[in-house]
Amino acid sequence: MDLVIATLNEGKFREFVQLLNLPSLQLRSLDQFPGLPPALEQGATFAENARIKARHYHRLLSAAVLADDSGLEVDLLSGDPGIYSARYSGCNASDRENVRKLLRELRHHLGPEDGNQSLPVAAEDRSYCLLSPARFICALSLFDSGSEQFFTQGKVEGFISSEPRGHNGFGYDPVFFVWQEGKTMAELAPSIKNRISHRSQAAQNLRSFLQDRRQPDS
Repeated sequence: MDLVIATLNEGKFREFVQLLNLPSLQLRSLDQFPGLPPALEQGATFAENARIKARHYHRLLSAAVLADDSGLEVDLLSGDPGIYSARYSGCNASDRENVRKLLRELRHHLGPEDGNQSLPVAAEDRSYCLLSPARFICALSLFDSGSEQFFTQGKVEGFISSEPRGHNGFGYDPVFFVWQEGKTMAELAPSIKNRISHRSQAAQNLRSFLQDRRQPDS
C-alpha cells in the first residue's frame, strides 16, 4: 500500500517512517508532490485540522493520505499555543523562535513576583525549573476511497521547562519535560520517544488498524 503523509516537516515524516514500519507499506511525503496548493487549516481543533488536510490532499492526489495535526497545550496559557503551535511566532517561524516566544509568554504570565509558582526538580545530575503543566496532542486522519477510513488521537502529559535541553526531536521537544523519564523530550533517545510520545500512541493505533485491514477474511 502506498500512503502519502501530508507533511513537509522532515522530522515528522522521519518519525512516521519509524513508527509505521509495516511490510508492503510505502510512505511518501508531500515533498514528492511539488506545487500542490496547501490545505486551509481553518478548524478549531486538532481533529478538525487533521481531517481538513487529509481530505484536501486525498482529493488532489487520488491516493491514500494520512494527515496529522499536533501541537502543545500549556495550562498557564489557557491551552495556547494549541492548534497554532507550528506558527506560534509567525507563519514561517523556526522551532527556536516558537520556543523562545513560549518561554517569554510564560515568564510574562508568571511575573517576577510569581516565580515561586515554578517547580524546581532534580533529575539525575541536572536540575529543571518547571513552569507549567502541558501536554502534546496528536490527531491522525486517514482518507482513502473518497472518505475517512480511520481517525485516532494520542496524548502525553508533561511540563514546560524554563530552559531548552537536548538535541533530539524537533518543535517544542527541548522544553517539554517528561516526568516519568526525568528529561525533556529532546533529551530522550529516539527509541524511548517513539514509545511514549503522542504521535507514537496515535501511530500505534493506526498501525493496528492497517494490520487488521490486511487480514484475510475468515
